Amino acid sequence: MPKLYSQAVTPQRGFGEPYSRMDLGDSLKNDKFVAPFISQAPLARMWYLASFTHDGDQGLNTQLSDLFAQTIAKKRNTTTLAAEINKVLSAYGIIANRPAP
Repeated sequence: MPKLYSQAVTPQRGFGEPYSRMDLGDSLKNDKFVAPFISQAPLARMWYLASFTHDGDQGLNTQLSDLFAQTIAKKRNTTTLAAEINKVLSAYGIIANRPAP
């Protein structure tokens, strides 16, 4: 199914979609648009930020998005950002800065 979707969207935008299965990655390693994403897939980690979650003004996603936006807009130091992210995550019982598996 991932290959069919990728083939379907290629004519409209000039490149396909990275497959959702890592075992299909080798078939895209020569695609100049998608290959950089495929090569990074083994290093990818889950994160608590996603678009269009509609989690309200004080939801986890909104709080994290606001922190990133404020940091960019005010050109703040990312060390401060890390501490603020840890504070938000800990309020949700998420252990911040744990090592990757």
